[in-house]
Order: sequence, then C-alpha cells, then structure tokens
Amino acid sequence: DPIKVSALIAALARNTATTVTNATLIRDMSDVDSIRIDPRTVADYLDTLRRLFVLNEIPPWAPALRSPVRFRQAPKRMLTDPSLATAALGATAATLAADRKTLGLFVESLVLRDLRIFADANQARLFHYRDNAGLEADAIITWPDGRWGAFEIKLGEGQIDTAASNLIRLRDKIVAGGDRPPTVLATIIATGGFSHQRPDGTLVLPFDRLAP
Repeated sequence: DPIKVSALIAALARNTATTVTNATLIRDMSDVDSIRIDPRTVADYLDTLRRLFVLNEIPPWAPALRSPVRFRQAPKRMLTDPSLATAALGATAATLAADRKTLGLFVESLVLRDLRIFADANQARLFHYRDNAGLEADAIITWPDGRWGAFEIKLGEGQIDTAASNLIRLRDKIVAGGDRPPTVLATIIATGGFSHQRPDGTLVLPFDRLAP
C-alpha cells in the first residue's frame, strides 16, 4: 500500500537516528497521518525497506562478544541518506534551522552514513552504545583485531566540552571493566574549524575533514 509505505517512511524520518521501536512507529503513523496498520505489516514493510537499502540500522555495541546488550537493545534507525528524510518531511533549510533538535538528528544521520561507509572500507563495523546507566556514544567503530573507537556527533563547538567529558567517562568505564582502551575518542562537529587534539586526549574532527 503506497500510502502506508509513505507514512512509514515519514515516521522513520521523524525519528531518524533514534532507537525507535515498531510500536512507536505505529503510534506515530496513527497520530500524524491517521494511518491504522497491523504490526505484522509494519514488520514486513521494514524488512522490505531494509532489503532495498532504504532503511539503515546501526546495531548496539557491547565490549563482550556474548553480552546480552547485543541482542536486547534496539538498533538506531534512519533512512539510508538524510536527503530521503528531508524529502519525506518536506523540510527546507529554513525549517531545519528553526528546529535545532531535528537538525541535530539529521546531522547525526549524515555523519553516521559516512562513518559506515568509511568503516566498511577499512573492514571495520559501526555500532552505537547505550548502557543501563544512560551512558551513551553516538558511534562506536570496531576492527577485527579488537581495536575500537568512540565518537560523539555535535552541531557546533559549543557542545565539544560536554561530548569530550562523555567520551572520557565511557573510556574509563570500559577500561575499568577489564577491556582494552580505545584507539580513538573523537567529537565530530558539523561545521568549520580544524582537526585537533584537546589536552584531555580527545580529538575534534570537523565533518568536512572526514575521510576513509
């Protein structure tokens, strides 16, 4: 049903770069588009969008291979390219600039798209992290030899201190648990500036400086 598929894509766009559940998507479709849809149909549509590479899902990460976190937590969901979400919502530069929360999620979606491409090019994998204490990281990249890095994604320089503090707390918690320290901790900002290392050891990477 093209109307229901369009409504589902719009619901995914409104919840981009979040761990939105099927139940939340169904409520969103009902509240915004007045669509009534069976949960099994939503599951089928999501599977189709996944196989068509329209839906991009970032799985959760846990340091231990057999950790239940890998299986119990939800993936981050987003459309493969944020331009699809922009089109689905009819968003413009002006409307996004006026809604910084949505803009921030769209920027996160854009950065995660590129990080996944760069990770694939280096035989690495992309995850997100959130533990039961609420500590989280927007992106985790792991390599087959066990190396890992954590990344926070922010709109601008005003959020760097908070992001760096969060990354350091994550590093200390993982290391205290007996796992190896990260290879890199970095805050990726949306605009401007130069790549540099802070006194606390974390990196600041402008989005337009990223490369494989």
